[in-house]
Amino acid sequence: MPYNTARKYYEGIQTKKDIYLYIIKYLKEHDYPPSIPDIASGLSISSHTVQNRSEEHTSELQSPDHL
Repeated sequence: MPYNTARKYYEGIQTKKDIYLYIIKYLKEHDYPPSIPDIASGLSISSHTVQNRSEEHTSELQSPDHL
């Protein structure tokens, strides 16, 4: 099966969205943000994936285009 760049792109977007929604839900239930391991276990993904996606999001927020 060939590497599908578009599919990987949309999977990445979905993962970011899932992480965002999980954080919102967690905040409402606990009144403090979840740790990376909490997010990883809650979404059944690796801590590495959570960390990569959060770093991508942070860099997007810091870009001059976003300001």
